[in-house]
Amino acid sequence: MNAFDLQKLFAQNHLDLAPQENLGPLSPGSLQRYVLSRLNGHERDNPWLNRQDLAQGVRACEMVGCLVTGGPTADIKSYTEVDWALVGSVGFDICSLCPTAIRDALSKVRLDAGCRSGRTGPQAAFGQLFNRLKKSERSGDDGPIRNVVREAIIENFSIGPGEMVLEEIVGRRKVHSVNSLTNATGLTRYRLYRIMRKAQMLLD
Repeated sequence: MNAFDLQKLFAQNHLDLAPQENLGPLSPGSLQRYVLSRLNGHERDNPWLNRQDLAQGVRACEMVGCLVTGGPTADIKSYTEVDWALVGSVGFDICSLCPTAIRDALSKVRLDAGCRSGRTGPQAAFGQLFNRLKKSERSGDDGPIRNVVREAIIENFSIGPGEMVLEEIVGRRKVHSVNSLTNATGLTRYRLYRIMRKAQMLLD
């Protein structure tokens, strides 16, 4: 069964009402409460999630939560129903805020994963989240999370105008690598380093 699927959420996150063996009492997570609320016609104050299909919102929460809790190499095939409930709630607590909160979370994941080098790409930093969006880039069913992740990639990696990110051409560079900045300025690496050091743009 594919991950990040609403039917999986219904089947595994305590919505099937089937008895669960070897599990103690479980309380509904924040994502599950949101789903039940929308299914009952009561939309909470979550503008970004409310503007998309329920299935899209659930997948976005699961994908973001999976990355934040398990990192880019999360073994989602081994996740239990409890695991999916937990990552879904973590993702909901982020996605229910705003797109900026999602991008901030993705930036933190990139740094926590040690992906500080300009040579490291978004797949290494964002793992299953990036792979899911790449695999579904022709399906058109991902919803707004695609644009949010795309912006996070452009804000965190050295990607220049004309390059393609998630099937869209980048119009303006937001981040330079040492190589791209050297090419753009014509300065040597040593000269560039000294200037940036003097301007306190480098960390000790």
